[in-house]
Amino acid sequence: MGTHHCHDCPDAIKAEALPGYIVRVWFEDGKITDTDMHPELEHKVFARMKNKAFFSLVHVDEMGAIAWTPDLDFAPEHFYYGKDDPS
Repeated sequence: MGTHHCHDCPDAIKAEALPGYIVRVWFEDGKITDTDMHPELEHKVFARMKNKAFFSLVHVDEMGAIAWTPDLDFAPEHFYYGKDDPS
């Protein structure tokens, strides 16, 4: 598994599941993003994320990816560039 660090965005430092299948990610530059994961839930490979207990397992892994398990993760740029700052 390769590195998931953005080449042109700061490292993710924290990830949290919010109601409605939203993932909030904090980045080292102070940016906070909220990303609606509903589109990904439509893909069969991500179907287990529909389980709310499983969805709540989101975290930043040792490679810097936004992850649920070692085989289910997203590069941080998916979150950094995907949505505006919620504040």
